[in-house]
Amino acid sequence: MGPWFIRDETNPFLPGFSLATLRQLVRRGRIAPDTVIKGPSTRQFWSYARNVPGVAHLLGACHVCRAAAKPTDAQCTACGASFEIPDDREHLGLAPVHLLPGHADAAEVAAAASTERPRWPSNPPVAARNGGPEVDAEALIAARHRRRRANRRTTTAIVIVGVGFIGLAIALMVAQSAWRSGRSAEASAGSAPARDGLPKQPPNSKPTEETPSSETGTSAGQMGRTSADSSGVIAGVSPFDLAAGLLSANMDDLPNLIRDAESLVRSLENADPRLAGAIDAAKARLAAVRAGEKL
Repeated sequence: MGPWFIRDETNPFLPGFSLATLRQLVRRGRIAPDTVIKGPSTRQFWSYARNVPGVAHLLGACHVCRAAAKPTDAQCTACGASFEIPDDREHLGLAPVHLLPGHADAAEVAAAASTERPRWPSNPPVAARNGGPEVDAEALIAARHRRRRANRRTTTAIVIVGVGFIGLAIALMVAQSAWRSGRSAEASAGSAPARDGLPKQPPNSKPTEETPSSETGTSAGQMGRTSADSSGVIAGVSPFDLAAGLLSANMDDLPNLIRDAESLVRSLENADPRLAGAIDAAKARLAAVRAGEKL
């Protein structure tokens, strides 16, 4: 290691070397007149080797007048330039430090810097704390645990209440669906027997005189009783339609048919109060029949 450096762009961080290493590199041909170097004789500025004092004569020429010189010469024989190089590894060939008037020299500064300084005491006093009394660590930990337990209980209660509300909502939805399904099934079951009780007769057909009136009255009475005993009546089936069907069987036995129709209307009125309007219309038609009016 030393204060001499060769500029190498491929290896810019190449460390410095000593003057002895520099002379060996010159003898090996590693340093040419165009090689860029720096050192104590150039005050650490980059320069060509042929212009560096103390290095140019190693290459065979004076760095001032370019006269021939030998590596063993101490100065140039033509101009008298000196070939000596300051061998300074401390300041790298830089100029010495000149102190200002009133300042101490380097030796005194170094001696003053090496004097012992007063050390801090091994056990410095602890400054008193400003504030209230110290907080007990165990009490603080216990309070923290209580707060965590309270938070857990609150979270659990919120979750339970939420699940309960969700379950209640689901139960209400299921109950509503079941209620609607039950009403639909009840309406369907009630409409089937009521519609089956209607007399089936081809359109534009007239009653035949060959049919005995007693059989017609008996069948009409049985049909009326069957319809009266039925409890599954729906608002879509009108009692007047049932009565008109019975009356259209045979007009010769009109009093018996009217009685059967009235009993059927009464049974339907007791079976389902929702048929009040239709029942009133049927009663009006039956009253008109009794008065001899045409239906």
